[in-house]
Amino acid sequence: VSAGALNTPRLLHRSWLRNQHIGRHLRLHPTTVALGFYDKPIECYLGAPLTTVCNEFQHGPKENGYGVKIECPSAHTGLAAVGMPFKDPQQYKELMLKAKFATPLICIQRDIGAGKIRLGEEDLKIDYRICKADKQSLMEALKGAVKVLIASGANEIYTSRVDNDGLKICKNGEKTTTTKTREEIENDPKIQQYLADMERQGLEEHKDTFLCAHQMGSCRMALSPDDGVVDENGETWECDD
Repeated sequence: VSAGALNTPRLLHRSWLRNQHIGRHLRLHPTTVALGFYDKPIECYLGAPLTTVCNEFQHGPKENGYGVKIECPSAHTGLAAVGMPFKDPQQYKELMLKAKFATPLICIQRDIGAGKIRLGEEDLKIDYRICKADKQSLMEALKGAVKVLIASGANEIYTSRVDNDGLKICKNGEKTTTTKTREEIENDPKIQQYLADMERQGLEEHKDTFLCAHQMGSCRMALSPDDGVVDENGETWECDD
């Protein structure tokens, strides 16, 4: 019997199982978004749902394996709406009207921080905060995702931060943007200022949009009941059958 990472701990607790790890060690793979808008329609809601992954940041800033994978997802209108920054209604409407020209890149963090499911509550309640180390790792990858979008020819760049004004790559009077090399990106003061502003602002709850890619770990497997809820066969340590 399983009810997913969010409800299985509650199911076990209501079944009078009391292993100390039930509901703990919750990981959510926190995710944030960079958006690029192009001159031609991309229509990222069509075609294969996930086609490309970038492992450049997967080891993390501390090279401990807690890093980020950058993925290129399919994004229907509802999902795209979640990732776009909402500064005011008019600005948000203008972005949504250009959705077919957009490409999102999602940054999925392997979180070193953990949360827990509250047990004994009638309704599902989760305690989870993105820790400082995970935010730093996400920021490094988010800046990398912005560079990828610029290099591929995007003419406007946004993150999901609510007060983000975006970065317009085209110079005054231009309507199209060409691809850029690493050297061109590193030597462009406008781009570097945008990246520096991202770093200075950091990632903040209630300002940046955080998505949950996967829920896991709240009934973890272990070699003994001192370290986890279930054994290598997925059976709880507190039940023989």
